[in-house]
Amino acid sequence: MRKPELPVIRVLIADDHRLLRAGVRATLESISAGVQFIIEEAESTEDAMRVAFHAVPLPDIILMDYKLPGRGGPTATRLIRERKPIIKILGISSYDERSAVEEMRKAGASGYVLKNIGPDTLVTAIKTVLAGGIYYSNEIALKLIDHSQQVPAPPDKSLTRREREILEMIMLGKTNRQIASAIHRSVKTVGKHRENIGRKLGTHTAVDLVRAAHKMGIGKS
Repeated sequence: MRKPELPVIRVLIADDHRLLRAGVRATLESISAGVQFIIEEAESTEDAMRVAFHAVPLPDIILMDYKLPGRGGPTATRLIRERKPIIKILGISSYDERSAVEEMRKAGASGYVLKNIGPDTLVTAIKTVLAGGIYYSNEIALKLIDHSQQVPAPPDKSLTRREREILEMIMLGKTNRQIASAIHRSVKTVGKHRENIGRKLGTHTAVDLVRAAHKMGIGKS
């Protein structure tokens, strides 16, 4: 019996480091995520814009390096989003400075992740952005948190001890894989706990989880 064809996600990896591009390609092409990733690569802003403007079919999402040679990631992001707004862009970089994240956000990126992101988290980020959401690495979320912004949150007692433990590690910027290793559970189990936490707090992004945790007094010295 013929297996049903998986939905396709077309990804353009825009980064000048060949090893990183190869690693991301291998990860996405091998991971079991319920979709088929078709990968293209670019090593400069000119290459990225050429694919974004002329490829048939167009990429669904671009993983855009902040320091991409040429005009730079923010400028390429802005130009691509102006001409091809259907293409989503996720910033990816080793730079975690707030200024870099804000540049990419203002240029039109739908999130920003660090290059040490785990495979499962990268897939989650891509799917979140393609679904119209925003995704930031936990470390980035901590830098973007605005302590003055009010976020409705239920009493801390609504979380189980395990959920609170996981939320505290999210506050420290740990990835799902790092949390799984710390509590001796699978990445899938951690992801399920994280979904439960988000549902209880009425939020889903890392930024909003951090805000809700601060409102509950978690992570404050």
